[in-house]
Amino acid sequence: MFSLKDYNKLRNENRPFLWRDFFNKRVITLSTIWIAAICMYHVQLQRQRLLSLRNLIAENEFLSWTECPASIDSAKGLYANDEVVDEALQNVVLLTAANLGYYPMLQTWESYASAANLKWAVLSLDEWVVQHHKGVNTIPTHPGFFQSRSQRYSSKGYHQLGCNKWRSVLSILERCQVDIIFSDVDNLFLQDPFSDESDLGQKLRSPNQYDYIYSTPFPLSEQNQ
Repeated sequence: MFSLKDYNKLRNENRPFLWRDFFNKRVITLSTIWIAAICMYHVQLQRQRLLSLRNLIAENEFLSWTECPASIDSAKGLYANDEVVDEALQNVVLLTAANLGYYPMLQTWESYASAANLKWAVLSLDEWVVQHHKGVNTIPTHPGFFQSRSQRYSSKGYHQLGCNKWRSVLSILERCQVDIIFSDVDNLFLQDPFSDESDLGQKLRSPNQYDYIYSTPFPLSEQNQ
Protein backbone atom coordinates (compact mmCIF):
# COMPACT_ATOMS: atom_id res chain seq x y z
CA MET A 1 0.00 0.00 0.00
CA PHE A 2 1.08 3.63 -0.63
CA SER A 3 1.47 5.13 2.83
CA LEU A 4 2.02 8.55 4.31
CA LYS A 5 5.64 7.57 4.82
CA ASP A 6 6.04 7.02 1.09
CA TYR A 7 4.43 10.42 0.38
CA ASN A 8 6.80 12.19 2.79
CA LYS A 9 9.74 10.41 1.19
CA LEU A 10 8.76 11.74 -2.21
CA ARG A 11 8.31 15.25 -0.81
CA ASN A 12 11.75 15.18 0.82
CA GLU A 13 13.25 14.15 -2.50
CA ASN A 14 11.49 17.11 -4.18
CA ARG A 15 9.59 14.70 -6.36
CA PRO A 16 5.97 15.43 -7.23
CA PHE A 17 3.30 13.09 -5.98
CA LEU A 18 2.17 10.85 -8.84
CA TRP A 19 -0.93 8.72 -8.67
CA ARG A 20 0.81 6.00 -10.66
CA ASP A 21 3.12 5.42 -7.68
CA PHE A 22 0.06 4.76 -5.58
CA PHE A 23 -1.54 2.39 -8.10
CA ASN A 24 1.68 0.52 -8.86
CA LYS A 25 2.13 -0.29 -5.20
CA ARG A 26 -1.53 -1.23 -4.93
CA VAL A 27 -1.29 -3.64 -7.92
CA ILE A 28 1.90 -5.21 -6.58
CA THR A 29 0.28 -5.74 -3.19
CA LEU A 30 -2.86 -7.30 -4.66
CA SER A 31 -0.79 -9.60 -6.90
CA THR A 32 1.23 -10.77 -3.90
CA ILE A 33 -1.94 -11.49 -1.94
CA TRP A 34 -3.42 -13.41 -4.91
CA ILE A 35 -0.33 -15.56 -5.38
CA ALA A 36 -0.17 -16.27 -1.65
CA ALA A 37 -3.84 -17.30 -1.66
CA ILE A 38 -3.29 -19.71 -4.56
CA CYS A 39 -0.29 -21.24 -2.81
CA MET A 40 -2.23 -21.68 0.43
CA TYR A 41 -5.08 -23.32 -1.48
CA HIS A 42 -2.79 -25.91 -3.08
CA VAL A 43 -0.99 -26.54 0.22
CA GLN A 44 -4.36 -27.23 1.83
CA LEU A 45 -5.29 -29.65 -0.96
CA GLN A 46 -2.02 -31.53 -0.46
CA ARG A 47 -2.62 -31.68 3.29
CA GLN A 48 -6.08 -33.15 2.75
CA ARG A 49 -4.71 -35.75 0.32
CA LEU A 50 -1.89 -36.61 2.70
CA LEU A 51 -4.39 -36.99 5.53
CA SER A 52 -6.54 -39.34 3.46
CA LEU A 53 -3.49 -41.45 2.57
CA ARG A 54 -2.43 -41.54 6.22
CA ASN A 55 -5.90 -42.76 7.12
CA LEU A 56 -5.56 -45.56 4.57
CA ILE A 57 -2.21 -46.53 6.04
CA ALA A 58 -3.55 -46.38 9.59
CA GLU A 59 -6.44 -48.64 8.59
CA ASN A 60 -4.08 -51.00 6.74
CA GLU A 61 -6.13 -50.55 3.56
CA PHE A 62 -3.26 -50.73 1.11
CA LEU A 63 -5.19 -52.79 -1.41
CA SER A 64 -8.73 -52.74 -2.72
CA TRP A 65 -9.48 -56.12 -1.12
CA THR A 66 -9.45 -57.41 2.43
CA GLU A 67 -8.81 -61.14 1.88
CA CYS A 68 -6.03 -62.91 0.02
CA PRO A 69 -6.99 -62.76 -3.68
CA ALA A 70 -7.33 -65.88 -5.80
CA SER A 71 -4.60 -64.52 -8.10
CA ILE A 72 -2.00 -65.24 -5.42
CA ASP A 73 -3.12 -68.85 -5.02
CA SER A 74 -2.98 -69.31 -8.80
CA ALA A 75 0.59 -68.00 -8.93
CA LYS A 76 1.98 -70.26 -6.18
CA GLY A 77 4.73 -72.66 -7.14
CA LEU A 78 6.63 -70.43 -9.61
CA TYR A 79 6.46 -72.87 -12.53
CA ALA A 80 3.63 -72.88 -15.06
CA ASN A 81 4.23 -76.47 -16.13
CA ASP A 82 2.42 -78.76 -13.71
CA GLU A 83 5.01 -81.44 -14.41
CA VAL A 84 7.58 -79.30 -12.60
CA VAL A 85 6.72 -79.79 -8.95
CA ASP A 86 9.10 -78.62 -6.26
CA GLU A 87 7.76 -78.92 -2.74
CA ALA A 88 10.17 -76.24 -1.48
CA LEU A 89 8.59 -73.67 -3.83
CA GLN A 90 4.89 -74.48 -3.41
CA ASN A 91 4.29 -71.41 -1.25
CA VAL A 92 6.44 -69.04 -3.33
CA VAL A 93 4.90 -66.37 -5.61
CA LEU A 94 6.65 -64.38 -8.33
CA LEU A 95 5.31 -60.82 -8.33
CA THR A 96 5.85 -57.76 -10.51
CA ALA A 97 4.12 -54.39 -10.92
CA ALA A 98 3.32 -51.93 -13.69
CA ASN A 99 1.16 -49.03 -14.81
CA LEU A 100 0.43 -47.60 -18.26
CA GLY A 101 3.79 -45.84 -18.39
CA TYR A 102 5.69 -49.08 -17.82
CA TYR A 103 3.34 -51.37 -19.74
CA PRO A 104 5.66 -51.98 -22.75
CA MET A 105 8.37 -53.08 -20.30
CA LEU A 106 5.85 -55.39 -18.60
CA GLN A 107 5.08 -57.07 -21.93
CA THR A 108 8.79 -57.72 -22.52
CA TRP A 109 9.22 -58.98 -18.94
CA GLU A 110 6.30 -61.39 -19.37
CA SER A 111 7.62 -62.77 -22.65
CA TYR A 112 10.91 -63.74 -20.98
CA ALA A 113 9.17 -65.09 -17.87
CA SER A 114 6.87 -67.20 -20.03
CA ALA A 115 9.84 -68.56 -22.00
CA ALA A 116 11.38 -69.63 -18.68
CA ASN A 117 8.19 -71.61 -17.86
CA LEU A 118 7.30 -69.31 -14.95
CA LYS A 119 3.97 -68.09 -13.63
CA TRP A 120 3.41 -64.81 -11.81
CA ALA A 121 1.01 -62.15 -10.60
CA VAL A 122 1.00 -58.45 -11.53
CA LEU A 123 0.32 -55.55 -9.19
CA SER A 124 -1.61 -52.95 -11.20
CA LEU A 125 -0.54 -49.44 -10.21
CA ASP A 126 -3.33 -47.70 -12.15
CA GLU A 127 -6.81 -48.27 -13.52
CA TRP A 128 -5.59 -48.79 -17.09
CA VAL A 129 -3.70 -51.99 -16.24
CA VAL A 130 -6.71 -53.23 -14.27
CA GLN A 131 -8.95 -52.80 -17.32
CA HIS A 132 -6.62 -53.84 -20.15
CA HIS A 133 -4.18 -56.45 -18.82
CA LYS A 134 -6.20 -59.60 -19.33
CA GLY A 135 -5.35 -63.26 -19.15
CA VAL A 136 -2.95 -63.10 -16.21
CA ASN A 137 -3.24 -62.79 -12.46
CA THR A 138 -3.70 -59.04 -12.04
CA ILE A 139 -4.05 -57.60 -8.55
CA PRO A 140 -5.25 -53.98 -8.22
CA THR A 141 -3.54 -51.79 -5.65
CA HIS A 142 -5.60 -49.20 -3.77
CA PRO A 143 -7.04 -46.50 -6.10
CA GLY A 144 -5.89 -43.82 -3.67
CA PHE A 145 -2.29 -44.53 -4.72
CA PHE A 146 -2.81 -44.92 -8.50
CA GLN A 147 -0.32 -43.30 -10.90
CA SER A 148 -0.39 -43.84 -14.66
CA ARG A 149 2.85 -42.25 -15.87
CA SER A 150 6.43 -43.43 -15.79
CA GLN A 151 8.58 -41.41 -13.40
CA ARG A 152 12.10 -40.04 -13.50
CA TYR A 153 14.47 -41.95 -11.25
CA SER A 154 14.62 -40.60 -7.68
CA SER A 155 11.83 -38.07 -8.32
CA LYS A 156 8.89 -37.62 -5.97
CA GLY A 157 6.60 -39.60 -8.26
CA TYR A 158 9.19 -42.38 -8.52
CA HIS A 159 9.28 -42.77 -4.75
CA GLN A 160 5.47 -42.73 -4.58
CA LEU A 161 5.33 -45.62 -7.05
CA GLY A 162 7.96 -47.49 -5.06
CA CYS A 163 6.09 -46.99 -1.78
CA ASN A 164 2.88 -48.23 -3.39
CA LYS A 165 4.61 -51.42 -4.53
CA TRP A 166 6.14 -52.20 -1.15
CA ARG A 167 2.95 -51.38 0.78
CA SER A 168 1.13 -53.83 -1.47
CA VAL A 169 3.82 -56.51 -1.05
CA LEU A 170 3.58 -56.12 2.72
CA SER A 171 -0.19 -56.55 2.62
CA ILE A 172 0.13 -59.72 0.54
CA LEU A 173 2.73 -61.15 2.91
CA GLU A 174 0.44 -60.51 5.88
CA ARG A 175 -2.85 -61.64 4.34
CA CYS A 176 -1.71 -64.54 2.18
CA GLN A 177 1.12 -66.00 4.26
CA VAL A 178 3.28 -66.67 1.22
CA ASP A 179 6.90 -66.09 0.26
CA ILE A 180 7.30 -63.44 -2.43
CA ILE A 181 9.92 -62.95 -5.11
CA PHE A 182 9.48 -59.42 -6.40
CA SER A 183 10.95 -58.50 -9.76
CA ASP A 184 10.71 -55.07 -11.38
CA VAL A 185 9.73 -55.04 -15.04
CA ASP A 186 13.18 -53.85 -16.11
CA ASN A 187 14.61 -57.26 -15.12
CA LEU A 188 14.80 -59.99 -17.77
CA PHE A 189 15.10 -63.75 -17.19
CA LEU A 190 17.63 -65.00 -19.75
CA GLN A 191 17.44 -68.39 -18.03
CA ASP A 192 15.62 -69.96 -15.12
CA PRO A 193 16.80 -67.94 -12.08
CA PHE A 194 15.15 -70.32 -9.60
CA SER A 195 16.67 -73.64 -10.65
CA ASP A 196 18.32 -75.71 -7.95
CA GLU A 197 21.68 -75.04 -9.63
CA SER A 198 21.47 -71.25 -9.22
CA ASP A 199 22.53 -69.36 -6.12
CA LEU A 200 19.05 -67.89 -5.63
CA GLY A 201 17.41 -71.27 -6.20
CA GLN A 202 19.58 -72.87 -3.54
CA LYS A 203 18.72 -70.12 -1.07
CA LEU A 204 15.00 -70.54 -1.80
CA ARG A 205 15.32 -74.23 -1.03
CA SER A 206 17.06 -73.59 2.31
CA PRO A 207 14.15 -73.53 4.78
CA ASN A 208 14.21 -71.07 7.67
CA GLN A 209 17.68 -69.74 6.82
CA TYR A 210 16.73 -66.46 5.12
CA ASP A 211 14.09 -63.86 5.89
CA TYR A 212 15.02 -61.45 3.10
CA ILE A 213 17.16 -61.93 0.00
CA TYR A 214 18.04 -59.04 -2.29
CA SER A 215 20.29 -58.43 -5.27
CA THR A 216 22.97 -55.75 -5.32
CA PRO A 217 23.26 -53.35 -8.27
CA PHE A 218 26.86 -54.49 -8.86
CA PRO A 219 29.10 -57.32 -7.61
CA LEU A 220 30.45 -56.66 -4.15
CA SER A 221 34.12 -57.06 -3.42
CA GLU A 222 35.18 -59.48 -0.72
CA GLN A 223 35.87 -56.54 1.62
CA ASN A 224 32.29 -55.26 1.28
CA GLN A 225 30.50 -58.59 1.56
